[in-house]
Amino acid sequence: MCLSCALPQAPVVEPPAATPEAVGFRWLKAADTKLYRWPADTGVLRFEVRQNVLEPSLAEWAQELAAHPDPSKQVIFDGLKQMKVTGTFEPSAGAVTAEVTFPEGFEANMNNPGLQTMRDGIDEAMRGMFMTLNMHRVGLLASGTELGAVPPSLRDGEQIKGVEELAGEVVVETVYSEEQAIIRYHIDRQTEVLQFWEFSGIVGRLEWEPHGEALLLKRLSLEMPNGTFLSTTVTHQEVGTLVFPSKVAITGTGRVEQWFEFELLDGASL
Repeated sequence: MCLSCALPQAPVVEPPAATPEAVGFRWLKAADTKLYRWPADTGVLRFEVRQNVLEPSLAEWAQELAAHPDPSKQVIFDGLKQMKVTGTFEPSAGAVTAEVTFPEGFEANMNNPGLQTMRDGIDEAMRGMFMTLNMHRVGLLASGTELGAVPPSLRDGEQIKGVEELAGEVVVETVYSEEQAIIRYHIDRQTEVLQFWEFSGIVGRLEWEPHGEALLLKRLSLEMPNGTFLSTTVTHQEVGTLVFPSKVAITGTGRVEQWFEFELLDGASL
């Protein structure tokens, strides 16, 4: 599941109308059309991020400095407390950037391997965040330009294998050619809304909230084969006609809640 899955794929010919593949195709496309889409003219979005990812480490560091003062470590600690995270997101290209900046005069400390690891970790976390928010194959935020002949849920190399039409739901089964992995999408038969999916023993349950006639992701809960879970909850903000995440909170078995808060900057759309 990746951010590039939200980008337009190579054209694929829609299967003949009477085949199981065509029936599954139409159900996936119906589910996709209900999702919120970025306006087609959305430019590059600029935002600032507040997060609590470093708080446990900084709390431990504060205790250590209180017990054993160290001027050089104190400088690094103060710099981390004042660091700023900004980023850009270009929906049409699926491109995410993150930049971590520190107070003036802090550059001399950036050769510290631990700081570089931390900086890389934040960049990776930001990219992972947008992979989750724009993971279109399970239906979250979608590009505004890809409602073509192929359901955007299908990533390159994923083929519809069959469909099972039950009383209350439709189950569309696909196979990913590179891994020969089976993915099962469970769609409510009456509302045509994707309820959950199954992949390699993982169950991804989706909760939605309405935005006009479209749907926004409220929560994605992953149930793992070993009985653990990971839950991502999203709240949203409106800026003009644009809907953008305001906070993303991640919790799960045996982990402290992590959260990211997003503030679109003035002139956010470039």
